[in-house]
Amino acid sequence: MNKLHLSTILVFKSIVLFAQDLSHLSDSIAVEEPQKYPQFTLGGTPVLAYDTDVGLRYGAVINLFDYSNREILPDYTQHVRLRLYNSTKGTSNYSVLYDTERLIPRSLVTFEASFIEDIALDFYGFNGSETVYYPEFSDENQSGYINKYFYTHHRKLFRIRADLQRQIISREFRLFSGVTYHKYRMGDIDYERFDIPEGAHGNAAIHTTLYRKFVDWGAILPEEKDGGDILTLSSGIIYDTRQGKIHCKGGVWFESYFIFSPPGVSSSYFIKQVTTFRHYVPLYSINGLLAYRLSSQQKIAGRIPYYQLPVFYGSLENQDGPGGAFTLRGVHRNRIAANSYLLGNLEFRKNLFSFTLFNIDWQTEGILFTDIGMVTGMYEFPDQGIPDDYRRDLFRDQRKRSGPHATAGAGVYLIYNKDNIISVNYGFSLDPQLGTKGLYIGSGFLF
Repeated sequence: MNKLHLSTILVFKSIVLFAQDLSHLSDSIAVEEPQKYPQFTLGGTPVLAYDTDVGLRYGAVINLFDYSNREILPDYTQHVRLRLYNSTKGTSNYSVLYDTERLIPRSLVTFEASFIEDIALDFYGFNGSETVYYPEFSDENQSGYINKYFYTHHRKLFRIRADLQRQIISREFRLFSGVTYHKYRMGDIDYERFDIPEGAHGNAAIHTTLYRKFVDWGAILPEEKDGGDILTLSSGIIYDTRQGKIHCKGGVWFESYFIFSPPGVSSSYFIKQVTTFRHYVPLYSINGLLAYRLSSQQKIAGRIPYYQLPVFYGSLENQDGPGGAFTLRGVHRNRIAANSYLLGNLEFRKNLFSFTLFNIDWQTEGILFTDIGMVTGMYEFPDQGIPDDYRRDLFRDQRKRSGPHATAGAGVYLIYNKDNIISVNYGFSLDPQLGTKGLYIGSGFLF
């Protein structure tokens, strides 16, 4: 590990220690009066949303919150989220998430079932900008054009999950355990489903993708190219003092756990360690909030299959990434696919104004943000079959290893019925190798 990587990790640890000193600032936050909370609230995002990576999304995200346990306000007792949408870039997402504190005493139980299909899922190779990105390969107006979908492949993912958070000392300190089953089906894109334009310079579109080349070269193992079945077991601890699980007004949310994919049961054996620290610091003098998230996701042992690399693990929900709406805003989705990485997000949120419409309380918050990511563990793959001229062009010189990657941007959150969120974020990447900009209109806070 070079000096830049070491310095970044030291800064990462220093921020966590500093955050522990600040945590007392969240202790005195006033909780809204119980009578202001209805027993149940129902809400949904707009039917139309937009994401630079998946296009225009049409469908709905519906939330039902149960606030019947008045002793734990502003936290909800139960929550059901139904997500159903398709997109103009070929993403379909059908999922249900249910978390409850009523099923088992002194425990939070979470169930999730999802089916996600991407007929053109981003694929840029491995290890972030260590694999060089050529935007002209997918731009029909450039002389180097190959085809519009060169940096994509096809994925079907079925995921079912059950997690248990068992109180140990108090409601805030919990033992975390869970089991998740993933069924991946991977392949090249179906060229018949796409309208692939010819190049403006007279060069015909070539029916190939970076994924197909990696398969042909053996850089993606034959046993992984079509996908696989991954069963993971998780175990660790969670410390959560948030005042509000969705629209948080202050507190700390820390989790640290191991993920184990056992041999013989899964298509691939590996162990990964995930530690994520989130801190919400109220800024009373300006009616704002400083929120940040620091996450370390490190491979400990085994081999993670290539299709399981671009995943951001969290106790609430796993997301595609790093890159895109949920991790690095302004970076291409799944641009960083590596064994291990660090991620940091910082948001300054400021209350703008509140109003009542249709007997519903609405609140708006403006935000400024920056996101930072860095590969700390390279994904090793067989490259003997890659022709020398391609190897020179595709992979960064080992003497010029990249460091942290940053994005910045602004946005607005629209909150209604306490915990229903409509979000608009616009981010710029500071490294054109990872992306240029991204607009994300959807539901929910980043963290």
